[in-house]
Amino acid sequence: MQHNRLTYVRESCGADDVSRKFYLHVFPADVGVLSGWEAQRAYENRDFDFWEEGGMIFDGMCMVTVALPGYEVTRVDTGQFSVSEGNVWSEGFGLGGVTGGFPPTETFE
Repeated sequence: MQHNRLTYVRESCGADDVSRKFYLHVFPADVGVLSGWEAQRAYENRDFDFWEEGGMIFDGMCMVTVALPGYEVTRVDTGQFSVSEGNVWSEGFGLGGVTGGFPPTETFE
């Protein structure tokens, strides 16, 4: 994550790897920035589609970058899922109250 954006990179990747929806749950330091069901669950749902978010495949490598909110973030949970398969992969990491980014690009495989 860098400059309030999270980048997903996968080597040896093809169209089938990005056909499933990505989920992205962003946990704010102050739940007061959320409303409705998101406030009850304490995270903002930022699920996305690889192609709609501007993802690309080049030389067998897949990459997509998504924007994150401007508020202070303490945790991010992400992965891919489908109705028929459930969770394909998942990753979660704490950020310790980071605003606007932390160490450069995270790689998920």
